[in-house]
Amino acid sequence: MKTTGLPTVVIACMLALALVACSAASGGDSVDARAEEPAEIRTEEQAATQDREPAETPVGIVDRAAYQDKELRIELSEALGSIAFEKRQAQVQLSYRMPDDPAAFWGDRANPGRSPQRIELALDADGEDRRQTKRYRVTLQPGENSVYLYSGAPGFCPTALRIIGDHPDLEIYELRVTSVSRSVERGNEFAPLPADLGTVIEYRQELWRRPEYELYSWSSYPEIVVLDIAELDYQSRMFKRLAFFYEKNEHRGTLLSNEELEGKHGWNAHNYSPEGLAAFFQAAADTGFKLNPEEYHLAEIAAANGVIEYRDRRYRPGEGGVLSISRQLPWLRQVFLTHEAMHGLFYMVDEFREFTFDYWEALAPEEREFWRLFFEFRDFDPTYEYLMVNEFQAYLLQQPVQIVDEYFYDTWIGRLKADRSDRAGWIREFLQQHPGTFSRSARDLERALWQATGFTAGDVLRVRRVRE
Repeated sequence: MKTTGLPTVVIACMLALALVACSAASGGDSVDARAEEPAEIRTEEQAATQDREPAETPVGIVDRAAYQDKELRIELSEALGSIAFEKRQAQVQLSYRMPDDPAAFWGDRANPGRSPQRIELALDADGEDRRQTKRYRVTLQPGENSVYLYSGAPGFCPTALRIIGDHPDLEIYELRVTSVSRSVERGNEFAPLPADLGTVIEYRQELWRRPEYELYSWSSYPEIVVLDIAELDYQSRMFKRLAFFYEKNEHRGTLLSNEELEGKHGWNAHNYSPEGLAAFFQAAADTGFKLNPEEYHLAEIAAANGVIEYRDRRYRPGEGGVLSISRQLPWLRQVFLTHEAMHGLFYMVDEFREFTFDYWEALAPEEREFWRLFFEFRDFDPTYEYLMVNEFQAYLLQQPVQIVDEYFYDTWIGRLKADRSDRAGWIREFLQQHPGTFSRSARDLERALWQATGFTAGDVLRVRRVRE
């Protein structure tokens, strides 16, 4: 591990003055944003004081940090122990650097996904009788990165952070401890919690700031916002019409009424680009189409986070994208989130997107024909080239390359033949002539993805809780 120019690892620790609810971390009830106390009458001076954001104040160098035997222990008790407000929790941000090229530090450079380099982070609470610990395995990513842990997640109030493991190229340059609210704050209603997608999967629902959903920004690509939604019905009211408008076969570009959408299947998870969102909301504005309250809420989320912009009376694309999954399908959450994250990477990473377009164009004509047939079967508009290329990479990379053939043959080929019985013979002949079409394309795309981002097929989680 590299230091920042001092003999021991020096970490700047920033502490918000209003910190942390240890009682909340122990499992207290989450705050319902809709059930606020009646507003009290305050003087202008009182209002200005009480509404001010908690300040961040440096507490100096954590001089007890010492890296010994591949373990670095940082005491947090002084930062957290004396202040406890039941409606807040601590956000622990660890920032580090690695070489920009993942091939420079992965154990098996010839095989993406093999021998990734990892460290572990442990949140500890030392009691009189025993130490409570929650450990998280962190896969190191190229370039500058931040890992976010939340004090509410372990179920106890941590007093120390341990960094376990080492790599000669690893440089930890900042530790920041900040207070974050466990309820929706006035004037900051759409601020996401920065988090790895592994944290999104694991984050306890009772810590949510709203009962309907929690809002995150993907720590690897903060322009991508992620909604984890409690119920599929709420997700459908927010995204279903958009899905038909943006990508559904025979409906793209059309705003369907709620009555027309009744009985039609949307998606169980969603992703949308800035261009798609801006076009949808502008079409509704141009025609005076009345959207659901949840859809207007989505517009506020996207605008507040820069995914879309509203200026000169028009919706315009911003940066990033929106991903969404639901809690109602727990056994599919990780694969759904991985699929949607691949779309997020397609939006964000020019090098990977350009490679995928070139690769698509280089496919044999019959391969592209197969994929258009397959995506039409899946209810995508096969004439929308951008969508075809985006779904092509996401379906191939949502699972590890080693099982991609199994996934397509066991899950889809039989159903595709049955649905398109008029093309069943052609499908059979195509697969005989191109027996490695899925695994070959997945391997090639994975290498491009890995070189551009450090991510691999089927694996976009960089923080995983270690099961005791």
